[in-house]
Amino acid sequence: MDTQGDPGSDEPILRLRITHVTSTMAGPLPTLIPHYTPSNLATAVPPGVTPHHLPVLRIFGTTQHLQKICANIHLCYPYFFVPFPMDSSTPDPLRPERVVRICQRFAVSLNHAICLAMRQDPTGGKYGGGTDPKHLHVVSVVLCKGVPFYGYHIGHSYFLKVSLVNPGRLYVALEQLRKPAVLGREWQPFEAHVNHVLQFMCDFDLYGCGWLELSGGTFREPLPGTFGFAGASLVSRR
Repeated sequence: MDTQGDPGSDEPILRLRITHVTSTMAGPLPTLIPHYTPSNLATAVPPGVTPHHLPVLRIFGTTQHLQKICANIHLCYPYFFVPFPMDSSTPDPLRPERVVRICQRFAVSLNHAICLAMRQDPTGGKYGGGTDPKHLHVVSVVLCKGVPFYGYHIGHSYFLKVSLVNPGRLYVALEQLRKPAVLGREWQPFEAHVNHVLQFMCDFDLYGCGWLELSGGTFREPLPGTFGFAGASLVSRR
């Protein structure tokens, strides 16, 4: 039996001091299957298929009453950026249909390149979606904008934010981007040197021995008393 927190409340239902954060892989939770791969995002995951293992961030800490807590953060994927291809010959390179097409093609092409680099079959025929769930690596590709860190730049630039299923496949993906294996061209990755845990800490302005405040989540019962251990599963959406 689980106790569900109120996601609409402004007051945190759980506040813990962070002592340790780890990144691991675990099987998908049945209650989160519709949310692992949103249907409105470009992805290499076919409809109706869920990867066998997905990333989970485990945050260990204590509450103000010294209760020991392990918070499991789901739907927080490792990611990096690549420049969005601005075609000078196209009148409107950012028109929605072109952006969607490039994002989808990039996701499928990168997933295919990772599979070949790992000697996997990118098109397993016996599965409904045409792909073995163990060979799904790119969970989403979306358009975003930002200012490049190095050099002098006026205004923002457009990038593709690429989210992966497994943090351990990051360097394999980067090797494929450095050669013309994805859409027949080379890509310059950005923020690919930051590991999964540090990305999460930076995105949510967290730090070691600091406080993590959670306004919703699913708690595992029985809940502890004043002193004890509690396990919580939380969802992170960015």
